[in-house]
Amino acid sequence: TAAINLYGATLTGGINNSGWIQSGPIPSESKGVIEIKHSRLDGGILNTGTIYSGTDMNAWGNSGYLYSGQGVLISRSTITGGIGNAGLIQSDSYNGMLLVGSSVAGSINNSGTILGWTAGIAIYQSSVSGGIINSGWIQGRGQNPGSQLYGIQVSGSQIAGGINNSGTIVGAGKVGIQAQNSRINGFINTGVIIGDTAGVKLEDTVIAGGIYNAGTILGLSEVGLNVLNSKLDRIANAGAIVGIS
Repeated sequence: TAAINLYGATLTGGINNSGWIQSGPIPSESKGVIEIKHSRLDGGILNTGTIYSGTDMNAWGNSGYLYSGQGVLISRSTITGGIGNAGLIQSDSYNGMLLVGSSVAGSINNSGTILGWTAGIAIYQSSVSGGIINSGWIQGRGQNPGSQLYGIQVSGSQIAGGINNSGTIVGAGKVGIQAQNSRINGFINTGVIIGDTAGVKLEDTVIAGGIYNAGTILGLSEVGLNVLNSKLDRIANAGAIVGIS
């Protein structure tokens, strides 16, 4: 079961963790260490400790069948004050952080480590007003190319504050950052984005303001930057965009 569960709740002071929060063996993608469903959370979420879903933290590089849920699961909820991580968020089977049908007034700001199996951060049918900011490490570490495995995945969502990466984002099994059917107001990379197939992949997506890269975008087996049926103002590169096959 979840360590912290909010359902149909209103919390005005936020969640601040500087200790250890862990769920036991919960082999379900509908569960998480912290579950926020059909709720409102004012004051945001700040983690400077550890949020862990799994049974053996030291086995994080092995298979995805380690009986865990999501790290942080936010479904049909409103978060004001943003989400910040300067510690560790880890799921051994699913996503480090999953947003579904939710809104975040503020940013998702990571200066720590977010590890998932399917994705580090997955955002579906949601909005994030302050954007996604990463100066730490985000990784989807699953290594089955036939599965949906990403560092960051954005689908059917609006990221009003754009994506700004100065850290490292890795999609070990597929794509570093993938956006589908979404609108993202700006994309800046001064760090490293690596995917097994593509570094960055955009499908049916609008990038207002275009892409600026002064870091490294690397696709280990296919394309560095893959843009499909999408609209963006420009691609400005002062770094390295590399596709290896």
